[in-house]
Amino acid sequence: MKKIFIIILYLFIISSFINAETYYINKKTGNDANSGLSPDHAWKNVQKTNDFSFAPGDSVLFSRGSTWNFTLLIKSSGEEGNPIYYGAYGEGRKPTFDMLFYPKRGALYAKGQEYVKIENMVFQNTNGNPPDHANGVQFDNCHNFNVNRLEIYGAGNFSLGMMKGCSFFLVDSVIAMNGQNNGILGYGDIISHGNNLTVQNSYVSNIRWNDNFVIHQGRSPEYLLGENFIFRNNYAEYSLGEEGFDITDGTNILLDNNITNSNAQGAVSIGHTAKNVTITNHIAYADKKVMKAGRFGMAGLGDITFKGNLVFGHTEPMVVVNTSNVKITHNTFVWESSYSDGIMVSWDADTVTFKNNILATADEFYGRLSVTDNIILSNKERYDFDYNMYYGKWEDFIYGSTFYSLATWRNTFNQDSNSVVRNPYFLDNVNGDFTLSDLSWAIDNADSSDRYGEVDMLGTPIPYGDGADIGAFEFKPGVVYTPPATPAAPDNLSIEKLSDNKVKLSWNDNSDNEYGFHIWRAVNDESLVKFEEFLDDEGFEHLDFTEVNATEYIDSTATSETVEYRYRIKAINNRGNSSYTNIVEFIATDVEENLTESIISEFALIGNYPNPFNPSTTIKYQTPINANVKISIYNAVGELVKILFDGNVSAGKHSVNWNAKDKSGSSVTSGVYFYRIESTDFILTKKMLLLK
Repeated sequence: MKKIFIIILYLFIISSFINAETYYINKKTGNDANSGLSPDHAWKNVQKTNDFSFAPGDSVLFSRGSTWNFTLLIKSSGEEGNPIYYGAYGEGRKPTFDMLFYPKRGALYAKGQEYVKIENMVFQNTNGNPPDHANGVQFDNCHNFNVNRLEIYGAGNFSLGMMKGCSFFLVDSVIAMNGQNNGILGYGDIISHGNNLTVQNSYVSNIRWNDNFVIHQGRSPEYLLGENFIFRNNYAEYSLGEEGFDITDGTNILLDNNITNSNAQGAVSIGHTAKNVTITNHIAYADKKVMKAGRFGMAGLGDITFKGNLVFGHTEPMVVVNTSNVKITHNTFVWESSYSDGIMVSWDADTVTFKNNILATADEFYGRLSVTDNIILSNKERYDFDYNMYYGKWEDFIYGSTFYSLATWRNTFNQDSNSVVRNPYFLDNVNGDFTLSDLSWAIDNADSSDRYGEVDMLGTPIPYGDGADIGAFEFKPGVVYTPPATPAAPDNLSIEKLSDNKVKLSWNDNSDNEYGFHIWRAVNDESLVKFEEFLDDEGFEHLDFTEVNATEYIDSTATSETVEYRYRIKAINNRGNSSYTNIVEFIATDVEENLTESIISEFALIGNYPNPFNPSTTIKYQTPINANVKISIYNAVGELVKILFDGNVSAGKHSVNWNAKDKSGSSVTSGVYFYRIESTDFILTKKMLLLK
């Protein structure tokens, strides 16, 4: 009887797969009167799929290169082991859904479905300034969803939201950029299901008002704490209003191996009713002008573990503790000088462990641990500060408003009995490598009873040698902090005047980047700067982004006044690594504004600037007509060094940059070089000098 049951079950499963269908939708060649069952008989409109009932195991494939100005609705459910699949077919850009014409519910919406997989799609807004309710991708009370490789651009509210009781979600390799409110959002309450939400390998950037990755409080009357949230291998940067990660609710929350960079109000905030949170292997950094960008705020209901993290380059408290049962162990904190505390243990902090940490400053000043004077530090059962390495020229400890040296701190409060004030001797802190050199006292001197884990973030076993090391990195000869592969820089960035207030940037996409390009612009007019606190050391501001594989961008905000613009393009990957193009310049003047083909009457190789140069120079030229031009570099004996550009350009002035590298990517030596522009009707050559 048992064998018969197994055979029947097997036949049922097989028949369900056999009966599954694949449906095709093609905006350009489809017809809704077709069967939809082959590419040659594809449907045309997304409304056709919205009104159709799909069966478990069915696949719904949208053609690459097509764009639909309508919301994609998920109305059918699959079953365990047999989900409904939404994906792409063909070649070109991923199928795109533009929320321009149907903004109220977003570009994708599902409510109450389960066992669905969605991947390889683009959801965007192109109406410029979406209203708050123009969501990107929204799931309400959905379960057992797998969401992969989506790109979401310009959402008005959240980019991707798992709302109202969603559970058992895997969100993987999602790009969310330039949203108005939140990036990837989950609710921390449950109605009838546990949450179990995992977000991994995803990138959120340039969220204007709120946070990049979020767990928010729910609003359901059946409010309970959700549980089991995992954020791993994600990258959060340029939240212009709030934090990289904002955890306000839920329990059993793991943040592992994430990166945050330059988020206005901090790296991670834990608050409201969040509890039982672990943050490990996190790298947080920021431009020094972003005052709060590296801060970890620890509040909520407590039970927070913060271990094995690297936090550097910030100018306000890197960690603020304001809750109970907090363990901060085996971290490396390094920041630049300011009149600010490094770690602040604040009023409501209760039962805090601070052990085996390195707390230092890049320029040796202001290394501080600050504790408010309501905390009874001498109560060793509730407060345990020990085996730390502090480094700073001034007193390192503050209790209330009184400053203490390590010796007086130790004698007064019975804390840090085994801690030291010493130079940690990082391997190369100037270039951001905060692993230990063999000179560091931190090696083998951590508290052996504090078990950090099996390996550190670089994979070195703990302990390695005679004992565990203080800080985030275990010393092992030959192991250094080397970021994952940096994308190759796109090259041949050029700039072209279009019409009123518009210039076009063009470049070669040889970057093998994963997450697209950022546009950076520097101007000599402060009134044109949007976010002064986000200017880098060279005066560049993050202006905008382009999507994966883009090769051009139009800046429509260049004025007709006499303003000098400099641009560069940054390729980015999923671990926060980046590389820049050359820099191009443009001066917007009334002369340029009225430039026409009749003014440029001849081909000309205008020159290069600077000259002499190191490490790069910009070559400027002009053409009175649309033409095919080739710009090449030759050495002093006439050998070809590199072809900088070979292609069509429109009539007008142009520029191209040379970074003093040959066609193999190797840097050339100092000396005289010649740059030549060739077209059908002319060849012009000029000389330049590279000095190193």
